[in-house]
Amino acid sequence: MAYQHCPFDTLLILDFETTSDAANQDYPCEVIQFAIVAYDVPNDKIREDISFNKYVKPVLNRTLTKNCVDFTGIPQRSIDTADTFDVVYEQFQQWLITLGLEEGKFAFVCDSRQDLWRIAQYQMKLSNIQMPAFFRQYINLYKIFTNEMDRMGPKELSATTNIGKMNEYYDLPTIGRAHDAMDDCLNIATILQRMINMGAKVTVNELLTCCASWRRQPLVYNKEWRSSFMDAGKIFERVLPLVVTTIRAGDFRLEMYGVCRYCRKGMDVCGTSHQQTPHDLYKNEEDPIHFAKIAGYY
Repeated sequence: MAYQHCPFDTLLILDFETTSDAANQDYPCEVIQFAIVAYDVPNDKIREDISFNKYVKPVLNRTLTKNCVDFTGIPQRSIDTADTFDVVYEQFQQWLITLGLEEGKFAFVCDSRQDLWRIAQYQMKLSNIQMPAFFRQYINLYKIFTNEMDRMGPKELSATTNIGKMNEYYDLPTIGRAHDAMDDCLNIATILQRMINMGAKVTVNELLTCCASWRRQPLVYNKEWRSSFMDAGKIFERVLPLVVTTIRAGDFRLEMYGVCRYCRKGMDVCGTSHQQTPHDLYKNEEDPIHFAKIAGYY
């Protein structure tokens, strides 16, 4: 039954953890943990034996803040002995090849847009790596979950995180530690399996494109955005070249894989430069936008 509701043979549940400074959203967040767990759709099986989990050494801020250590549970010693992102990313690509996972035969699953739109895109820029085709479309599971609540009926939820809310809604136990990337992947995989078996249509529902009509409008934002995650999101939406486009369930087709829905070009052209550079934002900010400056966006 599960296979009828998902067009992919393999789903790769992905989660990143990054460096952070809780008091400052204008911070160049670098990946410090890169984790993936595979879900075998036809056999309805979470494949913990097919997983990828690596710590990553940051380059810009090599000493983790206390906030970061407390939030992720990752000790400094694990980072000090890790490889940098470019090396870990190459290991990840080899892992895909070893498993025989071909592009277009699998899709990534995340619990929000943040991992691939913001974290991966920014890290790729810092590491001077082209954003790959397989990161240009993905399944935002939380967005599907909100649709499922409409279909199945709402429930009063006390959890504050996306994973926590989904676990609570489906009466699933929490696995491991929150914000450990591998434990987060296992939690998302369990939620994914439950949703598919309950009839949810799980397929690609978000794409990364080079342009959006709303980015042509003047940006109205809180000048104190550096202290608010939500307000900082508006700044990232203008600074990062690729922006999230939502598509309806069932609208994704294989020929759309790795191709920008706006310019119709492949990833070797689209996203290599910013098509909607926010010149007014850079001009109007009294202080330089640090995360954008350090990545070379302006």
